[in-house]
Amino acid sequence: MSEPDLAAIVSGASDAIISGDLDGTIRTWNKGAERLYGYSAEEIIGSSFLKLIRREDLPRSRVLHANVAEGGPPVPEIDTLAIRKDGTTIDVSLSVSPMTDERGELIGAIVIGRDISRRRALMSQRREAEERFYAAFENAPIGLAIISLDGRFVEANQSLCNFLGRTDEELCELTFQEVTHPEDLQRDLNLLDMLVAGDIPRYEMEKRYLRPDGTAVWGLLCVSLVRDEAGEPHHFISQIMDIDASKQQDLDLQRLTGKLRGLTAAVRSEGSGLDRELDMALERAGGSGRGTADMEVSGVAALVAALEARDLYTAEHSRSVVELAGGVARRLALDDATVATVQRVAALHDVGKVAVPDAILQKRGPLSPSEWELMRQHPAVGERIVASTRTLAHLAAPIRAEHERWDGKGYPDGLSGEEIPIASRITLACDAFHAMTSDRPYRAAMAPAEAEAELEANAGTQFDPTIVEALLAELSESNGKVDA
Repeated sequence: MSEPDLAAIVSGASDAIISGDLDGTIRTWNKGAERLYGYSAEEIIGSSFLKLIRREDLPRSRVLHANVAEGGPPVPEIDTLAIRKDGTTIDVSLSVSPMTDERGELIGAIVIGRDISRRRALMSQRREAEERFYAAFENAPIGLAIISLDGRFVEANQSLCNFLGRTDEELCELTFQEVTHPEDLQRDLNLLDMLVAGDIPRYEMEKRYLRPDGTAVWGLLCVSLVRDEAGEPHHFISQIMDIDASKQQDLDLQRLTGKLRGLTAAVRSEGSGLDRELDMALERAGGSGRGTADMEVSGVAALVAALEARDLYTAEHSRSVVELAGGVARRLALDDATVATVQRVAALHDVGKVAVPDAILQKRGPLSPSEWELMRQHPAVGERIVASTRTLAHLAAPIRAEHERWDGKGYPDGLSGEEIPIASRITLACDAFHAMTSDRPYRAAMAPAEAEAELEANAGTQFDPTIVEALLAELSESNGKVDA
């Protein structure tokens, strides 16, 4: 190749190509160098390479210069910051090679520089994205894992470790197959095969995981596949939500439903006391007695009858709260449909107590913290019972909210103010009044006037003030008494 051709190639190269003497004086400067550093050839030729080097990089630059001057090997690539004409810095990748004359004598060096600022920016963005991902990964409230194609745990976050009862190191010695319940494994593997084949974009399933002690816990698993740049499967991302408590409630409800079917059959076959209780429960709940076509309502009514058979206080309490709640609802000028809803909620507000052991319902003395925890679950159980029917499903939310407080300190959801359904607010106040004025195994009844004072004292905190006002007016007309 002729010298003119070579000069043309060097001049038109996109990279900076610079040559210099052994003392570091710049001798040639192409268009690429002009674009990279901002100096024209006329401005920079004859200057020292040091003009392009940051002060903090000078020691390393002198080492490189000495390496070239002593005939050392080429330096293939150095990533550094260079100084531009305007004083700004730019990310560059430099390679340095010795330059010889026709006799092979060392006469200087050739430096090739490339702008890598975009590459650095992309690397920085990628690093930040990875840091955000791993921060989210580690601190996520649900279990997260990176799973290899053969099922090994590559990484697992703390939530998953807690859920499975293992450390990250222990999990990384296992495969997901080893911690999956045998009865759930084949379905998981079938879905995994469909995911790898591209038949589905992701999959979700409920499955049981095995802890080291052999116990099984339920998780909601969602799996997606990450492919490499060539489109080939690389690894899986698994998200696991702990649903063990809710799943156990579902299973408990299924068992309860089985008992309910037997109970309903018994109620129908006896045709006596429980039969009449069934009719009364349906009437209190706003139904039409045993003549209703909705057998689901009959089932819920049978639960109410069974609860009342366990605890005579519940039967009297339910009837009294229904009567009082209806009076308060009418005094608030609610429409007939809403009054009926209020009375149904009042009739069924304790149905969830079928899941509370007799020993707790009838205990003499205060409940322990664990017993209170069981008792506090009855609104959610009641919600699930009525939600399982077509006819009573609209009562699920107010039954769940019957122990919510006006100030938001109630349970199970911490609702406050008018977030709480009106039927729940009315039932809470009427329920509280009747409970305070009734003898219980652990305390004597309050006088009506004392209970009314408690209602007034807690208006605006525990109770809706408007409902307390209406309830007190209703009690005033009945002299603080409600027929049982």
